[in-house]
Amino acid sequence: MSETRNSPASGALSRARDLALTAAGVLILLGAAAPAGEQDRLRWLGEMRHIAVYVPPMAPSGSPLLLVMSDPGRSARYALDSWRELAEREGLVVAAVSSERPGIWRVPQDGPGFLRAVVQRVRARRAIDPRRVYLFGTGVGGGFALSMGLLQPHYFAAVASFGGDLEPGTLIEVDRLERPLPVHIYFSKRTPQFPVDALRQTAVAMRETGAEVEVERLDVGPDFERRGRKVAGRIWADLAAHALSEAPRYRSTRYDR
Repeated sequence: MSETRNSPASGALSRARDLALTAAGVLILLGAAAPAGEQDRLRWLGEMRHIAVYVPPMAPSGSPLLLVMSDPGRSARYALDSWRELAEREGLVVAAVSSERPGIWRVPQDGPGFLRAVVQRVRARRAIDPRRVYLFGTGVGGGFALSMGLLQPHYFAAVASFGGDLEPGTLIEVDRLERPLPVHIYFSKRTPQFPVDALRQTAVAMRETGAEVEVERLDVGPDFERRGRKVAGRIWADLAAHALSEAPRYRSTRYDR
């Protein structure tokens, strides 16, 4: 659960603060003045990891859950900002995570077991629809999201990536998929670090495993976290069209500890 630090504010000020927090639908961790969402912590493989979770005040029980993986070097809270407005409009629960080590996403430190632990943490305090858990990532985080989707096609309903190609060696771990994982890969001409040809090659490789992959252009700059609000609805519509047909199944891998 989240932790809060009490201040010596007066009773009236404390009550006013509590009312403000209730209206915003968020909790403040360690006295942060203007959070993008509830800040939670999870110990994984001996390290304390920070998660940014936003549950809209009007989100119904059984809401879908979107896991967002930031570009390395960006905080989970920062990655969450692009999705707040959409979450409020759609009743969507969003949990953003950042990589353990800046600049790189790794296994097993960042997934797939860590992502399952995040889902379980959210489910422990909020009723979500386990058949509607989705992955989205930007840049290198997007490539990692694609990898995790291939490794767990019966756990995640669909995957989307803005930029980012497959992690090296991912396909070595993947047999022919029993379930055709829905995948959406987006690109912008202003993201030269992820050339369109490389993304299309990723799509071809994923299709050979049985994944159903769409590659599309989005008119957004290279900094998705700053400008992603205007296309978040489009991405969510693509993801929300898919759901697991049965209860989720997590497949143990050699990365699990």
